[in-house]
Amino acid sequence: MTSLIVAFLWGGSFAAAMPPEPARTLAPAPPPSASHEPSPARYEFAQTEMAVPIELVLYAPSKEAATRGAAAVFARLHDLNALLSDYDSQSELSRLSRTSGEGKAVPVDEDLWNILVQAQAVFATQWRGL
Repeated sequence: MTSLIVAFLWGGSFAAAMPPEPARTLAPAPPPSASHEPSPARYEFAQTEMAVPIELVLYAPSKEAATRGAAAVFARLHDLNALLSDYDSQSELSRLSRTSGEGKAVPVDEDLWNILVQAQAVFATQWRGL
């Protein structure tokens, strides 16, 4: 399975989208500002993160900007994997799991907290009444 991330870099800002379903499409990139920035070009990067080959497509005014953006995306994916991996015994998720059933509150990182809140909400809506 290959994931696809499409991102647009404009004037130093970075926005990325990961479609949840392959059939979805992204809106066209916003028009370039009236400044004299070069027209964006397409740049592709590939790397394996979370044991999944990731193909990254960036539209940026320069290769340097695209490379910085790709490095930021891959670094974020690497950080999330280190936090959320259930294969890594040192990840925060694994450390939290080891405290299961102890009946005590455990402080967690904001990213893990947000994912746990979302997982609980999905569980509540999907499994209501069962």
